[in-house]
Amino acid sequence: MSCSLLAAPVLRHLAWRRKEKQQLLSIHTSPLSDYTSPLVHSHYGGIDNCHRSLHNRDGNGHILSRADTPLNGFTLGETRSKVNSRPLSNGVHHQNGALKVTDLDEAPPMIRSSFVPAEKDAPQPTACLSVVGLTYTVKERPGHWWNGNFLRRAKPKQVLHNLCMTFNKGELTALVGSSGSGKTSLLDVIAGRAEGQVDGVVSYKHEQCTRTMMRQKASYVLQADRLLSTLTVRETLTYMALMKLPGNMTAKEIDKKVQTVIEDMGLRQVSDNRIGGTMIRGVSGGEKRRITIGVQLLKDPEILLLDEPTSGLDSFTARHLVSTLASLAHKGDKLVLLSIHQPRSEIFNMFDRIGILTTGQLAYLGPPSLMVPYFTDIGHPCPRNENPCDFYMDISSVDRRTAESERSTLRKAQSLCNAFSKSVLQESMIDKITSGLNYHYDDERDPSQPQQNQSPSLLRVFLCVLERMNLHLWRDRSNLVGRLLQLPFFVPFMIIFIGRLGFTMGSIQDRLGILYQGTQAPPYIGLTNAVATCEFI
Repeated sequence: MSCSLLAAPVLRHLAWRRKEKQQLLSIHTSPLSDYTSPLVHSHYGGIDNCHRSLHNRDGNGHILSRADTPLNGFTLGETRSKVNSRPLSNGVHHQNGALKVTDLDEAPPMIRSSFVPAEKDAPQPTACLSVVGLTYTVKERPGHWWNGNFLRRAKPKQVLHNLCMTFNKGELTALVGSSGSGKTSLLDVIAGRAEGQVDGVVSYKHEQCTRTMMRQKASYVLQADRLLSTLTVRETLTYMALMKLPGNMTAKEIDKKVQTVIEDMGLRQVSDNRIGGTMIRGVSGGEKRRITIGVQLLKDPEILLLDEPTSGLDSFTARHLVSTLASLAHKGDKLVLLSIHQPRSEIFNMFDRIGILTTGQLAYLGPPSLMVPYFTDIGHPCPRNENPCDFYMDISSVDRRTAESERSTLRKAQSLCNAFSKSVLQESMIDKITSGLNYHYDDERDPSQPQQNQSPSLLRVFLCVLERMNLHLWRDRSNLVGRLLQLPFFVPFMIIFIGRLGFTMGSIQDRLGILYQGTQAPPYIGLTNAVATCEFI
């Protein structure tokens, strides 16, 4: 879809948000201290309060974020003054009850990218992946099947509600939230795997995302590891490379690509070890997860989506894995988006941005360093010595144990979502979406190089799967012996059965049945074995 066709629905959806936005950010011609950032003014006040706060400056000319309206009985400055005066992150400090940017070069990327030098008239950084007005609806039948729910009519259920968010290349973004908050559904919609009704616009570099496009640009890492236990790490990646990479790549190029993935994922020490399983000793659980991610990195995707990659891992292994993903995002200039359950404090600080989802809505999306000041401004300060992510996940979750607790927690979660929809963090993302409609992304592919085939030939894939199956079967001796023993038991049975056949009309039907079972049953037996052992990758 062209930029002009994509701009129309985006602008229509955001038209009601654009009132009085022309005067939200003032353009100044002073030095760096006069640059304004919409993220510095992150508070619960509306757009008018943000506009008034832009004129508050300190003695050095830095803009201070203050609001004149009371909040839960306190003004914004009084609320902020209750937080200890300490650096929020490099270059960002609390001073006199307000946020102050002291060093732009050391500030977090989200804040640094929001400063606009007026004298150069440079545009604001644009969003690489944009989600505008996203609503996802599925149909489900209430109750369980044993209660007769299959006889009831399926009712629509909204999983995601009017989401508006942006994601940038070179950043590691985490989606957190309780079970049922919509994390996996959002990843499915972005990846083009959603089966329900999707309303809204999901675009990547001005092009509306389709399933075909996301297959080329993105890779999706599932939560479960489905790997063949008898193959080594290098063999697993090599076979997957033969089935995924373009058919005109030589064996040297494939080996080089596999070695690069092994180095990036930190698998060099175990590259020649078997993966292992229930009966075979192999690599650890964290290394298996790295192999699963490495399989998806073979295509060198621009977008990497991961569904709870740290699930089932210990804290040390999870921290090591997230550190690897952060390195991939920063050095490889990839857009890495993952869902995660309650990250520990060390992992929490590794993310460039964190999004809190509750009941399919957004309660926060921004840098980890601004999470505590933002929620403090709206009346929810984080207690001392507590993980901010855990605390704010708890207050945004819905307790469904009783009807009364569900109503109260749902009301609180809805208030948090309403507060974020009016915040300057949300308005900043909208500015990036609208400004990006006029931004041109250069084609990263060298035009002098011929375009490679997107997929290998079917013959190559078939031969690769056949070779891998034979190697796996030969190494799995218990399975091989079991299959070989089937023949001595099967042949005598067939001889006894066929020897009793006569030459009547009824025996003709018996012979037809034998021919059918002899030709049709073996493929189903092999398929049943593959499904039972999850050996279909």
